[in-house]
Amino acid sequence: MSLGFWPKPKSTESSRSPEDRSTIPDAKPIEPESAPSAGLSVFKWVLVIAAFIYILLSYFHGPILTQMGKYLVVQHPAAKSDLIVCMAGSDVERGMASADLFARGLAPRIFIAREPIPEGLETRKQKGVAYLESVDLVTMVFRGLGVYKAKGLL
Repeated sequence: MSLGFWPKPKSTESSRSPEDRSTIPDAKPIEPESAPSAGLSVFKWVLVIAAFIYILLSYFHGPILTQMGKYLVVQHPAAKSDLIVCMAGSDVERGMASADLFARGLAPRIFIAREPIPEGLETRKQKGVAYLESVDLVTMVFRGLGVYKAKGLL
């Protein structure tokens, strides 16, 4: 429904011959030709390989960590020495292990390490509250095992 203000454009296709129609470009937009991106496919392969390694490590983490632990742990047989050092912490277990080494005759003396004295210990002693230190507990273990009588404690 034309208002008639402007003339109707003439169709150029009907006036041209079929040979000239071959030079007319398509109505499709012109896009640059590009090769397939190699970077994306490399990224996909790296992602697949990383997922595969993660699955393997998740499944075999137990044996892998066990073998690493065996490699890292150094164990030497107990030999005669001048002194057995009973470290602070885990009083009963370490005290019993030290007493066992002393009973086997691996050293003539035992040194008991002290833990840091907690804050307020002097105040507790002034008020009459008994507080056993780790040294006292280990000494009690040694007395029970008969090591204290050997006077090998430092």
